[in-house]
Amino acid sequence: MPQKKKKKVEKPKKDLEQALMELSKRVKRSNSLWWVLIRGLLTGVATALGATIVAGLLVWLLYQVVSTLEFIPIVNDLIEQTPLAELLEQELKN
Repeated sequence: MPQKKKKKVEKPKKDLEQALMELSKRVKRSNSLWWVLIRGLLTGVATALGATIVAGLLVWLLYQVVSTLEFIPIVNDLIEQTPLAELLEQELKN
């Protein structure tokens, strides 16, 4: 039976060690105080900006729906029958 040649394990071992060293550097960098502060700040700003945009879109959509309801006679009759119309007129005069 012919003997198989042994593969050199040195090259993959060095590659693995180098990859582990690089991973260790990245983990240390991502856990540093400055990186955590910057990442937290950017996450907070992005969340606030996204929430503001979504809230603005919802208000705009609600405005569009309410402005189309003004032309529906049934809704106009209901608004005129409630004291809400009188309150709005008083507030607009002030």
